[in-house]
Amino acid sequence: MSAAEQTQRSHYLSSSKTEDYEAFPSEGVLEGEPNPRVHWLRNTSSGQGMLLAAMMRIEPSRIAYTFPGDETFLLTKGELDIELETGETDSVQAGDIASFPKGMKSVWVIKSPMEKFAIVTSDPA
Repeated sequence: MSAAEQTQRSHYLSSSKTEDYEAFPSEGVLEGEPNPRVHWLRNTSSGQGMLLAAMMRIEPSRIAYTFPGDETFLLTKGELDIELETGETDSVQAGDIASFPKGMKSVWVIKSPMEKFAIVTSDPA
């Protein structure tokens, strides 16, 4: 279901098995060709601030990523390391759930094709 179709409904419904993905901008690429793809479940908020809910697919690569909002995700496929600006590194595998604060800088080392379900929120500026 496209974003335009979603705005005409009272709620949001999709499937984790969907193949309805669209290109997503590649930013911060350090190595490889990530070819990011997104399936939007929701890309608007009912109130103020930001609310995004989406499935993402990214190919093996190395990407500098600053979290645009508070982000919580479930990795449904793949394996990656997230190197944080604090010096910590988290190894994340399919089935793991992680949550990071808005503005945290990181480098994602994507070891195998990955897929995640993510929710990103932020208060209004």
